[in-house]
Amino acid sequence: MDAVIKESDEAAACQQVLEAARAVEAAGAAFIVMSCNDVHRFVPEIEPLIGIPFLHIAEVTALAIKAQGLRRVSLLGVRKTMEGDFYPLLFKQHGIDLVALNKPEMAFVHDKIYDELVQDIFTDETRDGYLRIINDLRTRGAEGVVLGCTEIPLLLPPGTIEMPSFATTELHCRAAIDDAIG
Repeated sequence: MDAVIKESDEAAACQQVLEAARAVEAAGAAFIVMSCNDVHRFVPEIEPLIGIPFLHIAEVTALAIKAQGLRRVSLLGVRKTMEGDFYPLLFKQHGIDLVALNKPEMAFVHDKIYDELVQDIFTDETRDGYLRIINDLRTRGAEGVVLGCTEIPLLLPPGTIEMPSFATTELHCRAAIDDAIG
């Protein structure tokens, strides 16, 4: 998948996700869980081609945000997640608006994920940079922040952020367990 992403071959990436979804379906799964936020951009194209539903990470996150009564949040993640439409579209259905990062903020968040976090490098400098961005987003009206990449909660564990935060991977995993046993 990394090679497909680096080559920017969206069709090949989508095909790989579709093949994986079909394999999970053939194995007898009742639904599909993909913990990677970025890959959810393919769900609208893939879901009609399979017979089982996706447990969508943005839907689960929207429900958690609504449960706290928030209406304006920001989204941190890789560039394709932050610039993509799957979070804004699902959030809008729940009455949630996104406070967007500016280009330098987006570049910092994205670059630090790939250059450091996915390589298991967590520095105070990067943590401070993320916190500065989050605090600036708060001044622009964000009531909470979505940690839309698996590694971000490792950099910013609970109690680090001074406003509600939503670790999408944790929310998604809890929802998957609830759906599986419920």
